[in-house]
Amino acid sequence: MLIALQITKFFSPEDIGSILKISDIVVSRAGINTVSELLVFKKPAFLIPLPISQKNEQFKNAMLLNKLGLAEVVEQKNLTSELFLEKINYMADNIEKYNLISDKNHIPKNATKKIVEVIYAVPKNSN
Repeated sequence: MLIALQITKFFSPEDIGSILKISDIVVSRAGINTVSELLVFKKPAFLIPLPISQKNEQFKNAMLLNKLGLAEVVEQKNLTSELFLEKINYMADNIEKYNLISDKNHIPKNATKKIVEVIYAVPKNSN
């Protein structure tokens, strides 16, 4: 197995799409932008949610991807170098397991309509 690894603290937003396209496994935090892009690209991910995120949103985001079949999730407080290697090796050896489960059961009917209704309702509630 050929493994190419690039570790960096930050990628520019312009580079994210091309990096995700060529990635086999993504190791990341679980902010909404990252999770959205992982969904779009259907990329397997090992997610370590930021423990101080507002209302534990990163953990919730990560668990969504986990439930959809795209991610392994370990909380930072439980992560060791041994567990990290174990998870990455498991994912690499079982990469075919990480497929996006049909989202028909996870996306509410008329989801787009509901989102638009919320967007239109915000200005009315702000006044």
